[in-house]
Amino acid sequence: MCLVMGEKILQKKMNNLIILLFLLLGTNLFAQNNEKVVIGDIITLNSKVLNEERALYIYLPESYHESTFEYPVLYLLDAEWDFHHTTGTVEFLSGSGKIPELIVVGIVNTNRSRDLTPEAPNDEESKQFWGEIGGAANFKSFIQSELIPFIDSNYRTVGYNIFRGQSFGGLFGVFDLFHTDKDFNAYILTSPSVRWNENIFFKEIEQLDFEKYKNTKLYIGEAEFDWGDDNGIKEFSTLWDKYNENQNNFHYKLYEGEGHSSLVFDATNDALKFIYQNWKAPDSLMNSVDLKSLEQYYSNLSKEFGYEVKVPMDQVIRLANNQLRNKNYQAGIEIAKENIKLYPEQPQAYWHVGDAYSLAGKHKEALGYFEQALGKAKALKISDLVEQYELSIKRAKDK
Repeated sequence: MCLVMGEKILQKKMNNLIILLFLLLGTNLFAQNNEKVVIGDIITLNSKVLNEERALYIYLPESYHESTFEYPVLYLLDAEWDFHHTTGTVEFLSGSGKIPELIVVGIVNTNRSRDLTPEAPNDEESKQFWGEIGGAANFKSFIQSELIPFIDSNYRTVGYNIFRGQSFGGLFGVFDLFHTDKDFNAYILTSPSVRWNENIFFKEIEQLDFEKYKNTKLYIGEAEFDWGDDNGIKEFSTLWDKYNENQNNFHYKLYEGEGHSSLVFDATNDALKFIYQNWKAPDSLMNSVDLKSLEQYYSNLSKEFGYEVKVPMDQVIRLANNQLRNKNYQAGIEIAKENIKLYPEQPQAYWHVGDAYSLAGKHKEALGYFEQALGKAKALKISDLVEQYELSIKRAKDK
């Protein structure tokens, strides 16, 4: 019994020692590999219009630093609450090819009720409840004359801007939408406070020139359990639908089971898919080798969005890969070469042609395209791609 007990005590000490060593080594390993997940940058813009500094959260697409592509921009109000889930939604949808990659610019509040509400000279109740209100025109000036020019000057933008606003943010979106010099091509408004200032928007909507909205996309989301039984969102949406000339550019949705704030996650996802409902080419087209039809498809999208939409690089790769998987190597190679015509400055265009040649067993030809990809990556100083392409060259030479 004593021997057995002694063995148990010894085994327990050994187990404790192993656990202690594991913890020590684990702590050391974690300390040496303590990298952080970063989804964006925080920058400060000194606004002369607002007479204050404004914090901005900036999310850049995964391909931004590995290309010279230009991107649409999603401008997001209430960034301190909605930036995280919005960038996640954008990354997921763009990663699955349902929308293009987007830059996301989140605006952090300083005085929310002041900036996001239009004037309401006769609304004493709102003044007493919210304090400072009525600064929407000034905030619009900030966005129009300072923020958008700053983003366009410092980032590669394509000139297509999307607005995202919730509650008072949605109210500001309606205010901007109703102005002739509206700042955005598409609007995502959830739980907008449309009854502001004694239903002024209901009175103005009939006077709008809807010709100017024929290319403007509008998505309105309302929660089943939104604030107030008579918030007017459904009524406002019905009026907009009545006068709007392009029915394909407007959508209203009631989010059952959701409250005033909880609808924003699903609504952002749904709205982006609505705005870009035609972005992803149909499978019937992608399973063919019909490049002409694919180019025509995206040429039609150019008319829809108001800027040149080339066939996305990932769609050409998808089309080529469909052929390569079926061992139609020459067809896959020729399709992959289309990216070089479309994007002659992008290193990835050359690499994918090299990859197609590799799959076909033509390693000498592959090597030439890998070397061109490496040269482009070095010219753009994209260190991650340089490392990858040097490895591709080594493998091609070995074969």
